[in-house]
Parts: sequence; structure tokens; C-alpha cells
Amino acid sequence: MRNVLFGIVATAGLVLLPINSAGAITLDELVDQVRHRYANIRTLEASFEQRNYQSATDDTLWFHGKLYFMKPHNLRIQVNKPDNQIIIMDSYRLWIHIPLLNQVIIQPRPRDINSQILLSMLMGEGDPRKDFHVSWTKSDAPDAKGRYRIGLRPISPQKGMDRIEVAVDSKTYYMVGFRLSDRLGNRQDFEIKDITINQPLSQELFRMEIPKGTTVITPHMKNSEFPVTPEGRP
Repeated sequence: MRNVLFGIVATAGLVLLPINSAGAITLDELVDQVRHRYANIRTLEASFEQRNYQSATDDTLWFHGKLYFMKPHNLRIQVNKPDNQIIIMDSYRLWIHIPLLNQVIIQPRPRDINSQILLSMLMGEGDPRKDFHVSWTKSDAPDAKGRYRIGLRPISPQKGMDRIEVAVDSKTYYMVGFRLSDRLGNRQDFEIKDITINQPLSQELFRMEIPKGTTVITPHMKNSEFPVTPEGRP
């Protein structure tokens, strides 16, 4: 079964910061612009495309769908292709509903540095310079798509992750693309488009309704942790 994992997203009213007198933006100024941009986000809705490249088999898996974010910690990823999946995350838990397998997996929210830094950036809380060496990937000028591209390399080596690349729209300062790479040559590319910000979203979007008869799997959790009612509500 092909599965999609992620951990990110958001947006909001633009807060512009002064740029140096030469007209070019510095790396620190860009990071600060993005942080201020996302600090004003309340909700976000967008379409996404994810590509997972496996170097061992030279295969690429494609996923398409919608994502929703609502502060402070609510995230919903709805995968429509190639297989339907629903991923919901709050402050404590992660639910993954795979209708094809008639399964719902419930586990603690990811706490690894990869997920934490990206999620905190999307929430307008994190500063990647605390845990990563931040650099331009190629140039300090926007590319042909009008995107700045920066690289994040962990200050302390991390298992399973070597580098994160972030694409930032040079006009809006939205983060519109991510690439996670490991030392084995595997890559996850995540593109975000059709972004709508600060529109009302129902709290029901972020509640997992577990269909009757669905198998519930709770790895890494004790029976007493994060109890779930038959309707799938915490």
C-alpha cells in the first residue's frame, strides 16, 4: 500500500520588513519575512502534489490532494490520487485513515526535528536558524518561477534526513515547495498551489470520523493513551 506522510502548511496577511538599501534581500531578511508572513496565519486551504523518489528502485510515487490548516495545531491532508487517504493531526495525535485497507492508524504526533521545524515554521513560531545551517541553494536571486530557494542542513546530524530545501514565492513570501533528501539519495518533493488564506474552516474538518467496522491500529501507544470514542473523536 502506498502511503503519504508529511507534516506541514499555512499562510496570512503580509507583514513586510525593510529590505537593505541595495534592493537585494539578504538570507536573514528572507527568513524573517517568511516568519512574519506565517505569524499572521489563522487558516489555510490549498492543493498539493507530492513526489516520493526511491533511489534503490529508481521509482517515483505521485500523490495529489488538498490540505487544510487551522491554528494553533490542526492539520488535515486529504489524498485523492492514487489512493484515497485522510491524515489528521492535532497537538497530540496523528490519524491516518486508509479506506482501501479499512484501517485507521492512530499514533502520537511526530516529534522528530524534521517535522517539528517545518510545522513550527508554518505556524509562525519556529526559527530554522536555531537548528539548521541556512544557505541559498544556488543564488540569492529568484529563479525562473519567481522563487527564492534556501537550504536547511541540520547542525546536529539527523537519522534519515540530510537536507531540506524550501521554495519561497518572491512576491508573497509563501512557502510553496519543499524537498526532503536523505543520504541514500531518496527525495520527497512537496508542491503547494491554489492557496487560500484566513477563510473560515469548520472544526469538523479536523475530526476523524471512523467508519463502523474499521480496524483501529495504535502502534507506540498504550491502551490508556489518547482514548478514542467509537465515532473517532478524542
